[in-house]
Amino acid sequence: MARDLPIGNGNVLINFDAAYNIRDMYYPLVGQENQSSDHLSHFGVWCEEEFFWIDHPEVSQNLNYLEDSLVTNTICSHDRLGLSLNFRDGVDVQQNVFLRKVSVENRFDTERQIKLYFHLDLQIYGNGIGDTIFF
Repeated sequence: MARDLPIGNGNVLINFDAAYNIRDMYYPLVGQENQSSDHLSHFGVWCEEEFFWIDHPEVSQNLNYLEDSLVTNTICSHDRLGLSLNFRDGVDVQQNVFLRKVSVENRFDTERQIKLYFHLDLQIYGNGIGDTIFF
């Protein structure tokens, strides 16, 4: 299946789908060790009115990169709730580190509390019986 927005450094490859969900996390061998096994990882937003995942039908996504880079510049907007989120995701070029910066814009005139949820469904070196992790 094609992925809409890949980022990586040669050792780490992270693929986003059209709704800006993380679909693949390859490490340490890109193309071989998929640590998510195509399990969907979500990003959620809670505000006083309701909670929603970033792939909710009311959320519009504009998926792009910053110019001349493998850093995402994605804007997700929920017009009814008056929220706009700007995502900058990248993988460090020297360290095998995935970084995410989220800027939230509240388009309502009142101050609100916003909570962000980052959900990963990893299958680290998994098989049909279970997962394992080691240092």
